[in-house]
Amino acid sequence: MCSALWNVLKEKYLVEPETEEEFNCIATELMEEWNLPNVIGALDGKNVCIECPKHGGSLFYNYKSFHSTVLMAICDAKYRFLHVSIGSYCGENDAGIIIQSEFIQKIDDGSHPLPPPSQHGDYTLPHILVGDEIFPLKPWLMKPWPGKNHTLQQQVYNYQLSRSRRAPQLSATD
Repeated sequence: MCSALWNVLKEKYLVEPETEEEFNCIATELMEEWNLPNVIGALDGKNVCIECPKHGGSLFYNYKSFHSTVLMAICDAKYRFLHVSIGSYCGENDAGIIIQSEFIQKIDDGSHPLPPPSQHGDYTLPHILVGDEIFPLKPWLMKPWPGKNHTLQQQVYNYQLSRSRRAPQLSATD
């Protein structure tokens, strides 16, 4: 049943960008909605409750005391999935899961057709994803300023980044 749903609905609800123009449209929508330039998506992962697979053992048993699998997704300003990874063990962390994705590997090695950096005020900025603190700092990924006792500028940055991630986040039933 899941395979049938996937095959029928993926073209409508999972539109992975393939061109610079598509990424530019996403960045424009996110800029209009959340006032962060050159953002091409918000990245997050969630544990989804499942019935333990046959012979699954403890691989799918999470720290919240139920069986789950990880849904990792990149979403745009309109809550559309741009990329998903489904089925990882709940013991794997989000950073480890996403870095294995072909989509992210292409971004990481420069072979994905991201738009070139563009000028915003005095700065030339690359196109990026936004994520939470679990993800590694990369040229294509912004994450919150670490630690506590932030300066006012760091607080504003963390607020803006958090705000941009809040809209496209997956369900808060994590």
